[in-house]
Amino acid sequence: MDVRELRYFRTVAEARSFSKAALKLRVAQPALSRQIRRLESSLGMPLFARHSRGVVLTGAGEFLFERTTTLFDDLARIQRDIASYAGAKSRSVTLGVPPATARLLVPPLLRAVAEETPNLTLRIMEGFSGVLHEWLSTGQVDIAFMHNPSLAPNLTFVPMLVERIYLVEPPGTPPRENLTLAEALSRPLYLPSQTNSLRQLVDKLTARDKLKLDILQEIDGLTVTKALVQEGMGATLYAYSAVQKEVSAGELTASPIVTAGAVWSLGAALKTDQNAGQLADFVALLGRQVAALVDQGVWRGKLHRLPRVSKPGKAAWG
Repeated sequence: MDVRELRYFRTVAEARSFSKAALKLRVAQPALSRQIRRLESSLGMPLFARHSRGVVLTGAGEFLFERTTTLFDDLARIQRDIASYAGAKSRSVTLGVPPATARLLVPPLLRAVAEETPNLTLRIMEGFSGVLHEWLSTGQVDIAFMHNPSLAPNLTFVPMLVERIYLVEPPGTPPRENLTLAEALSRPLYLPSQTNSLRQLVDKLTARDKLKLDILQEIDGLTVTKALVQEGMGATLYAYSAVQKEVSAGELTASPIVTAGAVWSLGAALKTDQNAGQLADFVALLGRQVAALVDQGVWRGKLHRLPRVSKPGKAAWG
């Protein structure tokens, strides 16, 4: 039994599906199944009961899931404690950011950290929402700057900004006014996979309005998606912040979708434990940088009030 097997086990248990867990972990499903079988063999008992719609935990699986929750919390805490011991008076924070917002947020954030908290070492990790959630759960990042995270009981989310979703089309396409979701979905689209928060939002709105998606290809890569749209091979959906540079240069066209609900909240997610209070100052600094970018007209969106850390499992703002 090793940590990777236990991490894979927890991901399958949370997804209740080997295929969904494989997508989230970015591993082949057969490889994931082998890891779980190896874990079950080492323990001498089945951890999952398979059925037509996925899997459920057996009694042994439920017991192991409960015990590993404490284990991973302890591992993350040990990592932080060792880092604090090694760093003496200096502090370090690891921040996970999605590719769509990294270009706008990271440069001014690094400047602010250097000016306001010179003893803080900030490490940046870039990844899509599913990966960020995994990194946060396993303690690889202290804070994840995320869209619409699932509010687990041990997760605190501090919303900072509401962004509207845009239809992104090839250069030369006239921008559209009063564009509805139905009109946007009439285009063949490149969209991320179902572990991505944008895709989850689109799927939710599609089901609500009884619409159909015409997906050209699932692509978990912002750079590749923008390149395909620039070549006139289709369209995509993203927040304006993800394509602002290309739209300003005339390399893409973006039209806001006015349908109710075609927005998402963006903010800081962190695990709720004794370290949350220590991170509150950094969360506030992060919120100030987001607010400054919106006030300067650099970032399109509606601000929440200056955030504060909330109670477990709840969103919060001041």
